[in-house]
Amino acid sequence: MPLSPDDHARIRGVTIEDAAKTLGIAKSTAYKLISRGELRTFKIGRARRVTPDAIEDCIKRLESRAA
Repeated sequence: MPLSPDDHARIRGVTIEDAAKTLGIAKSTAYKLISRGELRTFKIGRARRVTPDAIEDCIKRLESRAA
């Protein structure tokens, strides 16, 4: 489910599972992107979250490599 501009204003952070669904990848692949520093996250207590901007930045980095 791609994020719309309205989502960016409304959503502060999504779970890694939801970020993976947005990217159309497996959760394990999302964790690999995180461990390589390609998908930024932040923590609230013990919960790790991903911002819509971090998802978009990840997509742009991956697209630029593919070009």
